[in-house]
Amino acid sequence: MRPLDVYQAKTYRRVGSQGIESLKMVVHVDDRGDYEIHVTHLMDERVLTDEISFRGRDGELWLQDRHAGLIGDGFELVSPESKTI
Repeated sequence: MRPLDVYQAKTYRRVGSQGIESLKMVVHVDDRGDYEIHVTHLMDERVLTDEISFRGRDGELWLQDRHAGLIGDGFELVSPESKTI
């Protein structure tokens, strides 16, 4: 039986003069500890960008840095979710 993979989803949101801006991050960590982080950037539910933003071993550090930057820019974390499969 192969080890379990971990998935995590986080949504950050802020309200500004141009509307509601959201960043949805889906994090996958495989059994080797490699990260793949997919980020979708939306404005009023309209997709602005949709891409793999990080691949590699230092995903936790990337997430911590990104979290600090987003909070500093006025975003709030509105929905952390995680699941092991």
